[in-house]
Amino acid sequence: MSIVLLGALLGSPPSPPAQAAKGAGGRAGVTGSLLSPGVTGSFVSPGRLTSSVGACKFKKGSSGQVSSGYEYVIDEFWGLSGVDRCKAKCTNNSLCLGIQTTALRERAKIRCVLYDALPDATLRIDSFGCWARQMPPQTLQAKLERVRQLATAQLLALPAKLMGAHRRVREAEIALYKADLLPAWLPNWASRLQLAAGALTAAEQEVMAVEAQLAGKAEAVVAAAAAASQPLPKLPPAPAPAVPLGSIADPIAAFDAKRAVLAVAMVATALATAEEAAAEKALLAAEAKAAASSPPSVALEIEVAKALGRERAAGVAALAAEAAFMTAEAAVNAALPTYEVALKFRSENSNAFSHGDQKMSTSEAPPEAGRCTPATQLQLSN
Repeated sequence: MSIVLLGALLGSPPSPPAQAAKGAGGRAGVTGSLLSPGVTGSFVSPGRLTSSVGACKFKKGSSGQVSSGYEYVIDEFWGLSGVDRCKAKCTNNSLCLGIQTTALRERAKIRCVLYDALPDATLRIDSFGCWARQMPPQTLQAKLERVRQLATAQLLALPAKLMGAHRRVREAEIALYKADLLPAWLPNWASRLQLAAGALTAAEQEVMAVEAQLAGKAEAVVAAAAAASQPLPKLPPAPAPAVPLGSIADPIAAFDAKRAVLAVAMVATALATAEEAAAEKALLAAEAKAAASSPPSVALEIEVAKALGRERAAGVAALAAEAAFMTAEAAVNAALPTYEVALKFRSENSNAFSHGDQKMSTSEAPPEAGRCTPATQLQLSN
């Protein structure tokens, strides 16, 4: 959901924004407030502000931290003719809950950013404008649920993405093995070897890129579930292995089955860790509110008790997820030596070497050329 925001080309300020009714009430949303009905138009100033001038700001859950909203961006448009066009883009997007406009140097043109969270406040910058989308509570709840479903779907897709990336690593490893065994007299032998090594590096970077998404996607799911008042999703188990675990019929397939279990465990650990962090912040916030009230009300005491229960449950779940991850990781490490041997055997015994349109085995190579020794030592990734 998040993309890197490009630097805005500042120019003349946008046309004066619509004013929201002063003192509008609020209702918790993804990160902000739903303003009370009655304000003219479908977009209002964020939070309780009476002006929409400025860059959007978002509160991150109950921690009190403020974000510029890059993690909530779902789309952006450059060169629109006015604020109304930006509002229309948001209205036509089922996930959009807020917009930010920036005046461009080109006269009467703006940059438009759509958010899937409600902005809470603004940072005063004259060339920026920020609006929250106004809607009835039931409509907002439906949108929060769609945001939750989208975040959950993205998280649940990560194990399959991770396994796909690992398969591409294996294909690149096999290609590099084959290139390493080619006779040195073949045309472009060095470039083939270099190309295969580059493909392996790219595949390994893909694995790291997917793994780097785990924490962010998990945090998005936790925040969206809390906003929609829904429990955290249950992760499906790893797909059934193609061969029984422990079978020597196909060590590569058996290794893949263990790695699939590890991929699910990684996602489960990221989700449990994100929930534990969010629960700890919620407990601290509840305790601070109770401490500021002397004596604390019954409602505040109940809020602290609920936050404490959530924090304890999250801690237990995080420990269980970490234990499952360590078990899965140990199984993968135990199967790795057999996997590497099987992968090398498959690479060395698959097809004859290709030379142009001809197929040439090593026994057909010119005697004076001989066979080259391996030019590289392949480091198989875990």
